[in-house]
Amino acid sequence: DAPPTGADSILPALPEYRELFAKYLDGEVAPARAPVPEDRVKRAQNLKASAYFLDVTLAGTCRIEAADWLAGAHPQHAHAFVFLIEFGREPKAGEAGEAWIRGTNAARTDLRCAEVAVVMAGYIRALGWSARGHVVGDTRVSIERLAQRAGLAMAADGVLKAPFLKRGFRLGVVTTDYEFAPDAPLGSLDWPSVDA
Repeated sequence: DAPPTGADSILPALPEYRELFAKYLDGEVAPARAPVPEDRVKRAQNLKASAYFLDVTLAGTCRIEAADWLAGAHPQHAHAFVFLIEFGREPKAGEAGEAWIRGTNAARTDLRCAEVAVVMAGYIRALGWSARGHVVGDTRVSIERLAQRAGLAMAADGVLKAPFLKRGFRLGVVTTDYEFAPDAPLGSLDWPSVDA
């Protein structure tokens, strides 16, 4: 459980920025397609490298199944780029900035996911393919289903878990008609233990 926020918390300021990012989850596609590699593995590697440059913790890819879409209209996308951002360390009492950020890990990480989704979707659209970002609170897909098939997490007792991560995390997705190689889901939950 997250510690309680204080009177000086940044939490009330975060929704304004989430709303700003939400405006750019989708957008216009470049009129001409860029000369990208035909190799679908190289395309996936390029997207992952771009996301790691933006400091995501993990990134993966998968195909979209019909059941992944939530009710309502959705783009004709067949591929999903999925990324995970681990929570930062909670500050200790008295540390610089502690009064501002204590208890805001989930909200701050959701905001970072929105930022990365906007940048990655915009990158794919600039290459000439349709792309839309999806984050908690503004999604047309089941982010959890895609995260499992992209090899980022597994459900254990109804909770998504990721290997080797010590803290909680949030997820984001970019759906697109840009084709790239899919990753495999994770195997057994028999991972080495990590110290808390």
